[in-house]
Amino acid sequence: MQLTSTDIEYCIPLQNEFEISLFGPGVGECIVAHLGDNKWIIVDSCCKPKSKEPIALEYLNQIGVNPSESVVLFIVTHWHSDHIRGASKIVKECTSARFGYPSALLKEEFLKLVSAYSGIPNNRIIDKENSGTIEFAKIVNILFDRCESNPKYKINQLVPIQSDRVLYSSNVTNANVSIRSLSPSDKSYHNSILEFASLLPKQNEMIKVIPSPTKNNNSVVLWIDFNITQALLGSDLEETNDPLTGWTTIINSPVRPHGKASIFKIPHHGSENGHSHDVWGKMVNSSPVSILTSKIGGQNSIPKIPDIERIKKYSSEIYCTKVPIAAKPKRDHTVEKMFKVIAKNRTIIGDKIGHIQIRFSDMSNIKVNYQYPAEKL
Repeated sequence: MQLTSTDIEYCIPLQNEFEISLFGPGVGECIVAHLGDNKWIIVDSCCKPKSKEPIALEYLNQIGVNPSESVVLFIVTHWHSDHIRGASKIVKECTSARFGYPSALLKEEFLKLVSAYSGIPNNRIIDKENSGTIEFAKIVNILFDRCESNPKYKINQLVPIQSDRVLYSSNVTNANVSIRSLSPSDKSYHNSILEFASLLPKQNEMIKVIPSPTKNNNSVVLWIDFNITQALLGSDLEETNDPLTGWTTIINSPVRPHGKASIFKIPHHGSENGHSHDVWGKMVNSSPVSILTSKIGGQNSIPKIPDIERIKKYSSEIYCTKVPIAAKPKRDHTVEKMFKVIAKNRTIIGDKIGHIQIRFSDMSNIKVNYQYPAEKL
């Protein structure tokens, strides 16, 4: 496998050329992938810090792709805000796309809860931590409108995702392309039902805040088979050491794909809790191209240096949308003193979007392009 690294190519890939583009501004991530024949998928959503526009839509428009016609599938892997900012605009724009979501979070009771508070003045969902639930409510409203205007939409276009489901399959210029979900597991699905059922308001009670999920057990992991080249997109799934959840249940599944991926989107920003030695040994080849996004801000920015060193041991090449290591700018002493009072921990995020672009027609012809602040580690 030969790798070359150049500047980002801003043109539509060839009909039989595949692409995986990973974007990360440090406060979110999304993936755009070309499946051949100008058919595209979008996985998750994040926005440009200044314009607040979805990065995926901007990129597709920039290379001459019409999202409303060419995007065949849009998947939200889980409902954390750093993965769904701007997702409602993608749903609204990509009118031909099927919409995939983790079935664990769309139990009837939760839909009722969201719809009850998203459409009534002064009773909307309020999320103190992030915009996740508000974005979710916008998506639900768009989909409800489409289902009302076209009853067949619900059956044909909405895709509840659980493990071991084929989400897309096609034959493009003699190249077989398929997308398969590897999670969430059945146990994660049932656990989620219990969790969200507990949030239902009692009689004469109003719930104004939906607690933000703390775990990523319901994240959708995707396996994409690009003819003879495979990619494993790890989302934010964590290792739980429970044989019925997390990475362990994927490894133990008798029906999981038994090929080995040449491209691995590292789960959960490279953090240790997303690491599984068995995944590297049984699902990823010995010299993969590893790509990951960083998560900057809050008390803990990831990946940390030990995380990067760990991933390097398993990878031939590793690329990150932005390394969360930056020197703080020098400011006047009075200003610095004020900042310390307001926030004990500060991290520079910036307004540039890291972009890692992988294009290939087969495993022997992988080309990796990247744009600052993305870099090869």
